[in-house]
Amino acid sequence: MKLLDCVAICPPRVGQEAAWAGLTSAQEWRRARANEATEKRRWLETVLAELPGGFELLSCGGFFGWVRHPFADRGTDDVVRDLITRYDTLVIPGTAFLPDDRQVFRVSFGNVDRAGLTEFAGRLELMAKDVLGRPCGPRPA
Repeated sequence: MKLLDCVAICPPRVGQEAAWAGLTSAQEWRRARANEATEKRRWLETVLAELPGGFELLSCGGFFGWVRHPFADRGTDDVVRDLITRYDTLVIPGTAFLPDDRQVFRVSFGNVDRAGLTEFAGRLELMAKDVLGRPCGPRPA
């Protein structure tokens, strides 16, 4: 623990120099990355706006979104396990962050392009169709 304490409090000089260079000389690069992150967030919001398969985007930040799944009779851990093993889609169950199961999972989209985000929405729709045996639209109000 003492070693980690020192690393967190006093980063190596080369890291400090790199951070300073980024802060003072990389405004265009930072602006481009910020615009890229904004575009990805907007595209995730777009592809999930129609609630594919009944999955609902609850909130979205710079790199992560919170999605509610439509399966009231299934635990989120089971839903996430199926997304990973049957639909090649890695997400993190909300139960890793919350004290109880609220039917939500976290999705990271920072390293995914538009095509990948569109495919993600398609995989959610496919899962809902497979689980429910029929296409699943938006959840009732």
